[in-house]
Amino acid sequence: MPARPPSTPAERGPAPFLQAERITKQFGAFTALDDVSFDVHQGEFVCLLGPSGCGKTTLLRIIMGLETQTRGRLLREGRDISALPPAARDFGIVFQSYALFPNLSVFDNIAYGLHSQKLKGTAVRARVEAMLTLIGMPQAARKFPAQLSGGQQQRVALARALAPSPILLLLDEPLSALDARLRVRLRHEVRALQRRLGVTTILVTHDQEEALTMSDRIVVMNEGVIEQIGTPMEVYRRPVTSFVADFVGEMNFLDGRLVAPGRVRVGAAELRCEPADGLSAQTAVRVCFRPEDVDVRLHDAGVVNALPVEIVALDFLGSFYRATLRPAAVDAAELRADVPIHLQRELDLAPGRTITVSLPAERIRVFAQE
Repeated sequence: MPARPPSTPAERGPAPFLQAERITKQFGAFTALDDVSFDVHQGEFVCLLGPSGCGKTTLLRIIMGLETQTRGRLLREGRDISALPPAARDFGIVFQSYALFPNLSVFDNIAYGLHSQKLKGTAVRARVEAMLTLIGMPQAARKFPAQLSGGQQQRVALARALAPSPILLLLDEPLSALDARLRVRLRHEVRALQRRLGVTTILVTHDQEEALTMSDRIVVMNEGVIEQIGTPMEVYRRPVTSFVADFVGEMNFLDGRLVAPGRVRVGAAELRCEPADGLSAQTAVRVCFRPEDVDVRLHDAGVVNALPVEIVALDFLGSFYRATLRPAAVDAAELRADVPIHLQRELDLAPGRTITVSLPAERIRVFAQE
């Protein structure tokens, strides 16, 4: 017997802070968002992740009120805010370009959003000084945006968005214009700041590493629909579609055929794997597993999912080697394996050598071929 659904607000518990319900957005004949639904809870850091053109920025603009959905609605703590203008939503936003006013000082940029709250001069000054201290730039009040580095401009844009104490912070790829090292440092700073303030935050990005390191949950989008929602570990370890498996992190793919529940044939090899829901025997499938899950320690032929391979190349990537492997049982296929430096030394791995690797069954995911 199915469980009885909750029938009272007390049984259902508090409503999520923000709910997108069946949001659809059409531009003429083009559908940018197709029946998109997800929740954001109070204090949560949620990332909208996907490739360019997947609809994530359109969704963010709808949440901000800068775009109007064709169908669906947006709820804040159970109240429909779909028709509210941006100024009435009490949301802060940081754009990809930062959009600082070039003719205003850092102080006046941060104070800009405070004027609408009718604060007095002393209160404005106190709030701006507090924000400058929060972002680690207490001496920059009189500088102008052109005098700041990209990282400093990003901090000022963040301070400007946070100064009015918004109930929701929206970040539209705010780190994408920065160099790689600065991006890594600032994403940790932004995440630490968000935790300290407890402000509910939605980040839009196409950078999978950014999403994995910063968010509590990830909403993976593709072609206007949601492919998966989950924690970073869930999305990385247990992708539910072939697209998510390919887009989030490095992944090996092999074409095969399901021969029985938990067994798949790839070339001349038969591998054990996790059972694939809804797939019948003889279904053409894609077999996928992460490079770090390929066990390159020296195995005998009796180990589970043993696969003889030739080492084609070893690329040094600093903390590990990425090995390119050619399995003897699978024609024209190559695999990648991540090998710790100490293990490469111990095993004396080198191009041209043939070894037997093992693929852990619990790490192999199987999807129907599209």
